Amino acid sequence: MKKARVLHPLFFALFPVLFAFAHNAAHVSFGELILPLLVVLACTAAFWAALWVVYRDWLNAAVVLSLFLVLFFSFGHVRDAALQAGVWLRVKYLLPVWTVLLIVGACAVKRRRGPLCNLTRILNVVGGCLVAMSLFNIAAYHVRSRRPIGYVRGREGVGPADGQALTPQQPPDIYYIILDRYARADVLRERYGCDNTEFLDHLREKGFYVASQSCSNYPKTAHSLASSLNMEHLLDLTAELGEDCGDWGPLYERLRDYKAWRFLTRRGYTFVHLGSWWSPTARNKFAHRNINLYLLPEFAGVIYSTTMLQPILAATSLYDERRMQWERVQYKLAELARLPRSRGPIFAFAHMLLPHPPYVFGRDGTYVTRAQEREQTRAASYTNQLSYTNRCLQRLVDTLIDTARVPPVIILQADEGPFPERYRRNEDSFDWTAATPEELREKMAIFSAYYLPGLPPEKLNPSITPVNSFRLVFSHYFQADLQLLPDHCYVFQDHKHLYKFTNVTATLRAHPPTIHGAAPHPPPQPPGEAP
Repeated sequence: MKKARVLHPLFFALFPVLFAFAHNAAHVSFGELILPLLVVLACTAAFWAALWVVYRDWLNAAVVLSLFLVLFFSFGHVRDAALQAGVWLRVKYLLPVWTVLLIVGACAVKRRRGPLCNLTRILNVVGGCLVAMSLFNIAAYHVRSRRPIGYVRGREGVGPADGQALTPQQPPDIYYIILDRYARADVLRERYGCDNTEFLDHLREKGFYVASQSCSNYPKTAHSLASSLNMEHLLDLTAELGEDCGDWGPLYERLRDYKAWRFLTRRGYTFVHLGSWWSPTARNKFAHRNINLYLLPEFAGVIYSTTMLQPILAATSLYDERRMQWERVQYKLAELARLPRSRGPIFAFAHMLLPHPPYVFGRDGTYVTRAQEREQTRAASYTNQLSYTNRCLQRLVDTLIDTARVPPVIILQADEGPFPERYRRNEDSFDWTAATPEELREKMAIFSAYYLPGLPPEKLNPSITPVNSFRLVFSHYFQADLQLLPDHCYVFQDHKHLYKFTNVTATLRAHPPTIHGAAPHPPPQPPGEAP
């Protein structure tokens, strides 16, 4: 009998990476695929060589290797499926079961005499079909997305106002700090039973203007930041890509290469990017300085989270994503506080995943384990992390203001609010155009506070939205001729129609919040400048 060709270990090594890519094609570029593929293939080759030493037969060693790969990469999927089905399947039970299955399979192959030719052929077919299906799904997605091949839209300047704008003699440091999923005060009070008055009053006493009726322009981070950082609504993307496009790539391009950083670096600013674990903001190649910690690419992290390695390393504290996020946040806050000592004007963009999950901070800042988080409600976890966020922000703004040579510009702003419960149950197909007014308010009514020294308070209004943040800053401090845009709020239909926008401004403003707390104190005047 002709000896079978051994291909299935390569197929079973490639499949988990391609499967993950196919299910995240809207969010992941082909460049992010290269590193996981190389690592998986290199490890597969090394394990195959090691197993040959034990079995002295390539076919039998390959069968054991494929069994290992299937168990290794299926672990997280089985665990998550059990949890979604309401079956509490503890990792400490699942991991030994998977280990026993591997040992039993390896011993059975060891005891068998002769090569497993027929089984090898079957595994080749099964593995080849899985890889082919994943490749087909990837190709089908890119056909359906209708994104023009090679589409890249460069970020031009801010228009004619860019060339006409001036640079002040004492340019202020500018801090744009995104507090992801930080809800507006009235939503916190109504939906989470949280009174945020004390923190907001502290900001007002420091000279901040708290926009008490502010909403995000869009319900998701990518849309929201692509809009605010470029000072424009996104309606042009509908014309360029069509309403049926589900590709996030054009949005990610706009929040990496955007108008605000180009405007400021042309005027001598040092661009400092403080990234998150989310790939689109993890690092910015245009920044003069990137600040982040323990950064595993998000796509690689998705694959890692499905493997048997994840619970083992987490249990031994060798690689714990939650602990890393706890340390990352504190590191970035400390680095932000040091920036006023830098030479020359600074533009700092900081994407802080606070009070965004994972909920790793207790009210006092102590580390919260996954088990501890499960013991409390989502609302309790959110408000505890929010409380810690407020404490950190108080210290940070005090430092940024008190140690600055020139009064800085500080924008504290959420890009979105918390997800409504109904959205969390069905994210991909949730229809935002059918969301209730309460769901829209929970998602789009955001915390927003401005420290703009020298700007008359009447230039601001309680319902200002993020799209106008930099328009306001550039017009006042750089005399750029930028008109404020309408503070309109849009939702897209769903993840398959990312650019099919509906204006929901009237719905969000139908019930404006009751304004609590004192009126904002006027910001201090920068030396040598008129208001």
